[in-house]
Amino acid sequence: MLRLSRRTTRAKRRFLDSFTKFKKMDPEKAFAPGVQSTPDISVELVEKIYAGTRKMLKLVSLFTFVLQSAAVYLVLRGSLLKKSFSQAPTALITTEAIKLVACMVVVYFEEGSMSQTISLTRQSVVRDYFDTLQVAIPPILSMIHVNFLYIGSTHLPDTISEALSQLDILTTAGFWMVMFNKKASATQWISLISLFSGVVFLQVAQLEGSEDIPIDIEEDRILGTVMILIACIFNGYGGVYFEKILKSSDVSVWLRAIQQSAVVLPVTLVTTLLFNYHDIVGQGFFYGYNRPMWCVILLQAFGNLLVGIVLVYSDSIRKIYASTFGIVVFFLISMAFLELHAPITFYVGTGLIVVSHVLRLKNLFWWANTPARNDPVCRQRMKQKPAAVADLHSLPFYCGRSTGTVLSYSFSGSQLPGASASLDCIMVLMTMIARAGDGMPLSASVQDDDELRRVNTEYQNQAKMLCKKLGATANQRSTIETGNYYFHYLIEHGVIFLTLCERSFSRKQAFAFLEDICHEFLQYYGGGVQNVARPYAFIEFDTYTQKAKKNYQDSRVRRNLAQLGNELQDVQRIMVENLDDVLQRGATLSELDSKATNLNMLSQKYKKDATTLNMRSTYMKIAAGATLLTILFIYFYVF
Repeated sequence: MLRLSRRTTRAKRRFLDSFTKFKKMDPEKAFAPGVQSTPDISVELVEKIYAGTRKMLKLVSLFTFVLQSAAVYLVLRGSLLKKSFSQAPTALITTEAIKLVACMVVVYFEEGSMSQTISLTRQSVVRDYFDTLQVAIPPILSMIHVNFLYIGSTHLPDTISEALSQLDILTTAGFWMVMFNKKASATQWISLISLFSGVVFLQVAQLEGSEDIPIDIEEDRILGTVMILIACIFNGYGGVYFEKILKSSDVSVWLRAIQQSAVVLPVTLVTTLLFNYHDIVGQGFFYGYNRPMWCVILLQAFGNLLVGIVLVYSDSIRKIYASTFGIVVFFLISMAFLELHAPITFYVGTGLIVVSHVLRLKNLFWWANTPARNDPVCRQRMKQKPAAVADLHSLPFYCGRSTGTVLSYSFSGSQLPGASASLDCIMVLMTMIARAGDGMPLSASVQDDDELRRVNTEYQNQAKMLCKKLGATANQRSTIETGNYYFHYLIEHGVIFLTLCERSFSRKQAFAFLEDICHEFLQYYGGGVQNVARPYAFIEFDTYTQKAKKNYQDSRVRRNLAQLGNELQDVQRIMVENLDDVLQRGATLSELDSKATNLNMLSQKYKKDATTLNMRSTYMKIAAGATLLTILFIYFYVF
């Protein structure tokens, strides 16, 4: 996974260097013959590679996190965690040291030299000291969470303490929605509650058979409950805050881990020496270490790094779901290889977790990522009946609302089997001219083909119905979808010019064809349209319609038009360049003076804004530092 991420980063760097070099080249040299004027990697290709690699890294990181969680449970066997670390008080120090060394090695391989690694580490840790203190807040909150959880578990039965400790699932979801401005539906909250219940059942199944510690004082339960609730709040806030830091900057996960270790390692060392100094001096630094303990230390160090990778390529919610899968995998492995008897609570918890995942996958966007779902206006529009399936009888109402847009209507019998195969070589199928008042057909032109006669009859009936529905409130021009084809119509001087074309036929060419026959028809028959009493009075106009249709359908004409369009674009580009040269050379002193005045005003405005931003940044630094000092004071005062 690290190698894949490093390869992607190098590919992006090569592309950006090539693209920057290309932009800095002189235009005449860049487009000269024999010079490679484009980057060797396209932007679209890099974006696709980057998106695919990021998706792969997300899946790999989540899968690895599931395995790591299961491995931790297998080694620790649940309740042995506190006992193991109490036997080896320096285990946390060793864990942080291993994590720091591993991150330094990764940064060394990324940078390529030890001097650059040391320089980058000094820049990230020492010079950006406030950033380092901000990154150190989540692990300090995690330490407080562990101690509060330990105090709460000593005042409560194991089943109750394990059940309450799973409330960090809900606190994490709440903080995540607040910090990232997300909204969750009722289904998603039910999914989280189902996940919480499933994890509680799994923890109870894990503790089944063990004896609870007897409790003599009833008030201890209140203290234990409060401690565990505070621990869950700290844990949820710390995880989401760390995700916010990782996703709000371009600093790598490894440098963030180094920043954390630079603060957490001295704090852990000092606190360990304060509470276990005599044991460490008398029995040695590595007292209590054995093979299971080394496995725990390595898994914890790897897990701390893996959490950062998961948060970068995924989010805190998916991390929670992956950790619950780790518990299920732990039980399955224990049942298969360690002959562990699974109680009924295991099956209940697993079923609830499966239900939560089914509810989660029900919404593909998950946590309402689309803006339309958060917008009440868009939600109200989605509830309404769309115009794309409107009835034909309501056509005048919808046609009076849009200008130049493609409206989609459902015509019965518009999709005929076998029709598309016969019409592949024909672009304009039918043309009809009718009077706008009563829809009387004045002229029509259909494709003269026996195989298409039945198809043209169906669409001709639809065209007649459409001409009757188009009234005074209809748009002057519009497009209507009917099955696999488009009706394009144009209304001029009380006359409707309607044509049926294939989807592949250009809309611009269709309206150019209609304007052509409109101009010709009104020139010869415009004065007698309103006096006509019988249908198809101007059927002789079909001769001109056929000629015009042939011109617009001729591939050679289209090629000539395309070539003409390209030549016009070249002429336009040359004219724009000439105009730009004239404007640049014709700048007067008054214009330069006005530009200088505007620049002076803008510089004063930017200076004022920069001062305001610096003041806000200073206030935020002071607030964050005061919060960190308060947390440290509470931690040392309580413990």
